[in-house]
Amino acid sequence: MFILQPQQSRQLVTCVAINEGTDPECERRLSPEQCNQVISWSERLDAEEGRTVAEPARKSEKDPMRSVLQYGIPIQEKTLWLYDRLLSLAAAVNRQNEWNFEIAGFYRPLNLLHYVGDQEHFYDWHMDIVSGNESGRKISVSVQLSASSAYDGCDLEINNGDRIIQAPRGQGDIVMFPSYMLHRVTPIRSGERWAIVGWVQGLNSFR
Repeated sequence: MFILQPQQSRQLVTCVAINEGTDPECERRLSPEQCNQVISWSERLDAEEGRTVAEPARKSEKDPMRSVLQYGIPIQEKTLWLYDRLLSLAAAVNRQNEWNFEIAGFYRPLNLLHYVGDQEHFYDWHMDIVSGNESGRKISVSVQLSASSAYDGCDLEINNGDRIIQAPRGQGDIVMFPSYMLHRVTPIRSGERWAIVGWVQGLNSFR
């Protein structure tokens, strides 16, 4: 587990909303078996070219900020354990690190990302804070599903103001940080990297 310190009313995904049953002692990494299980879900999902929220989908043009294959992880009985695990961790991290964000749950499904070496996938510097229906993003979540030896490059880097921090890349590592922090994924040079990303949100954009 790696933690980096630093308005319209919307309906959240209530089946994974924070509640009294949220477990602050939840395991803080995924096992290799769980990582492989999540990757296998892609076999039944449709891939799309990942784009930033600010960049509308235009089939004839590439997003200059980002290039990656993306799968939306549906909220189903077989996937709920993952949503519950990450939301429990986010609630504990928010409290233990005194971020004190008002958080309520996931507004949209988690994304399963697939970076492929011969396609030179990447994600340039950006923040996860956006406007509109997703303006309530508070905590960014990234989960490393691939073994570090399976690829070269494709590092998650976070700008901590005075230095650039490289996030751990061990299989099953979970990274959480405030969504206003600049971060990027460097270009992948070879191999394949699978990861999960998501954002824990609140109804109030400024708390």
